Amino acid sequence: MIRGLIRLTAAALLVLVSIVAVRIASIPAPEPVLVPLTEKIDLIEIDKSDRRMTVFREGVALRSYDIALGFSPAGHKARQGDGRTPEGHYRIDRRNPESAFHLSLGINYPRPLDTLRAAAKGVSPGGDIFIHG
Repeated sequence: MIRGLIRLTAAALLVLVSIVAVRIASIPAPEPVLVPLTEKIDLIEIDKSDRRMTVFREGVALRSYDIALGFSPAGHKARQGDGRTPEGHYRIDRRNPESAFHLSLGINYPRPLDTLRAAAKGVSPGGDIFIHG
């Protein structure tokens, strides 16, 4: 009888250890702390469909980040307040060190073609588009 009790206790302990092991295995690993990139980046590519931003130097992808977009990101930005993100080739032309998003980078939107398209529709193209870090 004592031997049967020991077997039962050992079996219960094995089940308990298995449950704990499964729960520990399901805990995600902490995100690694990345060393800041201090050298020049020559391209930032944003894939709106995957909501990913990748930074490049000399054609080599250095890092990719998950990103958030406006409330209606599909398609090219057409007017102020449409919630869209501009599509195409833009340049980083300013920073906003006073922002709560201290790493924000302004892009040169609207470009002349963006302004013409919006004017043809009788709307403002909007502006002050930033990548926030």
